[in-house]
Amino acid sequence: MAFAAWAQAELVDNHDGTITQIRKDGSRLMWMQDANYAKTSGFDPDGLVSWVTAVNWTSSVNFAGHTGWRLPRAAENTAGSVGYSSNSEMGDL
Repeated sequence: MAFAAWAQAELVDNHDGTITQIRKDGSRLMWMQDANYAKTSGFDPDGLVSWVTAVNWTSSVNFAGHTGWRLPRAAENTAGSVGYSSNSEMGDL
């Protein structure tokens, strides 16, 4: 038996390599469509960087005319939970 989860957010393609997520609370987040931009941008040959390097590099990225990028927050997760809490940025997707 298979179960499907319903999407919690509206996703809008901005046609510039980004997607805007409109969360159920009305807030908006912009995401890069390329989840491995560290590699495709040439920053790192395989895109595998440490957390600290990723945090520092992401904050300096200028992509599609936008700055101030950061990694998604998952701190809303609770210990022992499977996947992401629906209250987190990732879980709201």
